[in-house]
Amino acid sequence: MLDRLLDLVSSGISDDQVATFVSVLLQVGDELLLPEDDHRGLFDIGNEMRVSRLVYRLLKRKDEAVRCELLTEGIAKGEALGTIALLVGALIQELERGAQGSGSPLISADCAKVARRRFVELLRVTAKEGTLLSNPRLSSVLYR
Repeated sequence: MLDRLLDLVSSGISDDQVATFVSVLLQVGDELLLPEDDHRGLFDIGNEMRVSRLVYRLLKRKDEAVRCELLTEGIAKGEALGTIALLVGALIQELERGAQGSGSPLISADCAKVARRRFVELLRVTAKEGTLLSNPRLSSVLYR
């Protein structure tokens, strides 16, 4: 299903639907990460990466200001810690590579700071609610 959605990003999802898709995926993305889908083969990227790629490609369709707003608001309202951690980590790595002259990053340094701050706030709220330690993606969330 996620592969089909990735195929639809460029033409099957309208510009009006991008914000909804980003918001929903950052809310429920971790629920799409089924253990039986993990690591089906040597070259399989896994559903966590598929969900993050889907959000990345959707954000790429928008201009910088809208992209940053969609990302940071999605993180603030999100619950998919694994998906958000992977996405924010990848965006920050891309930004660092861009600073070294390899490629142009999807988000600005200012946007990355806000995204990271929102993610840390989300982690704090989740920890206070007592649900952080029971998150099945805890190790990857804390690693990123």
